[in-house]
Amino acid sequence: TAEACAAAVAGGEWDEPSLIQTVRGAGGRSTKGFPGLKEKLSAAKDDEDPEACLVGLAEEFEQHPEYPGRVEIFGKVWVTASEGLSDSTHSQRVYWQLLDVDQACDKGPGSKSNSCSIKVEEGNQCKGESSKSAFDSASRNVDPWAFVTYTSVKKELPEAQMDKPPALAQTSSGYTPVRSKLTMRAETGLSAKEVEGQTVVVYDFEGKAMACAQIARALSRPEAEPMIPMLLQQATPKPLRAAHFVKYPNSGTDLDVWGEVLIWEILGETIPMMGHYVTWDLEGTDARCSKGRSATDPKSCSVRITKSTSCSDPNEEPLYKAEERRSNPWDYVSYTSVQGLHIVVARSPGVPVLTGHDSPDAMDQTVIVYDYEGKPAACAVVDMQ
Repeated sequence: TAEACAAAVAGGEWDEPSLIQTVRGAGGRSTKGFPGLKEKLSAAKDDEDPEACLVGLAEEFEQHPEYPGRVEIFGKVWVTASEGLSDSTHSQRVYWQLLDVDQACDKGPGSKSNSCSIKVEEGNQCKGESSKSAFDSASRNVDPWAFVTYTSVKKELPEAQMDKPPALAQTSSGYTPVRSKLTMRAETGLSAKEVEGQTVVVYDFEGKAMACAQIARALSRPEAEPMIPMLLQQATPKPLRAAHFVKYPNSGTDLDVWGEVLIWEILGETIPMMGHYVTWDLEGTDARCSKGRSATDPKSCSVRITKSTSCSDPNEEPLYKAEERRSNPWDYVSYTSVQGLHIVVARSPGVPVLTGHDSPDAMDQTVIVYDYEGKPAACAVVDMQ
């Protein structure tokens, strides 16, 4: 229901594939092994139930009651829902435009828990209720909100990109806000209805909750989704692709992964905000990843671009600039498997991975798909589509 809703929410400006397109994949093979799924999704696409297109909005941010010092965050966070192929793949898409976030997050999150996070949490955190991430722990192994993070930039505010809140409109022209604007997705196992009334909490670099706002039904939709305009620039009209997967050398794996990983370019305002927008449509992934990655290994159920150029003699060093990113961004990227009658599939409509690299840097590198234990299972070289 909700991928079609998400497109409607954004006024038709979201260029990502709809849920129907994502599930069908190349050649229409994607519904194979999922009886009734094609009909279910087609019905969902035409569903006029207003609950199916529920859009949440958190905008009246206030300082978190436990935060030391004084902060004042302005902006909006929209929350929409996406229905997955299984309960564990139901997800929330979070789109934010925020001012006066933590400047220390200019190179992304650090090593501390909740560093530079934007999380949806249960109850009303603004009133001091106990902190608990909003997700279905029965269908997810780890907290998916731990991987939704922001990268801040301190630059003069472009009037065309983000409206100044009234309090800032009256300040001097020399004011330079610390801001963040991005879209990310969290597989929570929850529907849109289940996150209504919950709280969006913004964390600082040290992992302390700095501001919060309760989610209410949106009375207006976002004017445009911010990620897509940064993707398909004229210099990169088509995505890169990794499609010819082979078993990782000497892995001893029983997995036979095939499909494709597509890689678009993200042209950020700063080097730490540059990177890749990665989608995948894979079969033969690890069935043990049905509830996502494990809590013990960041490579568990992951998809990564590495600095290797050969699948015959690969290495696992992830592709990112350590001098521009404070933590490995690929530790935040993982797949969830769905079991069909005869196949196991893993699909993602898109994950932004801010690596500090541009698109050409990914060319001729390798994509590695990992199993549940964090062991490399499959490898493919990135080339032109």
